[in-house]
Amino acid sequence: MSPPTKRQGARPAAKKNAVKSKTATVCRPKITVPNTESIQQALDEIKTTINDPKYQEQLEKLTQLSVANSLQTVRKLSMLSDRVSQLDREGMDKLVSGSVSDMMRLSLQFNSEMLTLMQKMSNQMVDILDKATPEPQESACESPDE
Repeated sequence: MSPPTKRQGARPAAKKNAVKSKTATVCRPKITVPNTESIQQALDEIKTTINDPKYQEQLEKLTQLSVANSLQTVRKLSMLSDRVSQLDREGMDKLVSGSVSDMMRLSLQFNSEMLTLMQKMSNQMVDILDKATPEPQESACESPDE
């Protein structure tokens, strides 16, 4: 079989006068995976929190409020649906043209508020992780060949 050509992936021969590069020491972040006991402890803590009576009570209240608000919205939508179904073409045109800009503003406001909440939550999560992270121990850097 013939040796590979440049097209087939052969590497060009090194020049005889090429300067040898020094191998620099590079610090690479060490990837550490938590052990299974730590993971199980975290899961147990989540389970304990979810089963805590105070948390259960808070969750139950939020659920009840959510259901009540949803039922109220469904009632309003039902009454509105009855009114809209009785509109003629001109009335439907007025409804559409009169509500589009307000609905767009509402959608943009919702997205803006959601983004703000997500950023706030992200910042708080980073703060929690920062406080919970122990100071790293000094370690020797790895060389690129390791």
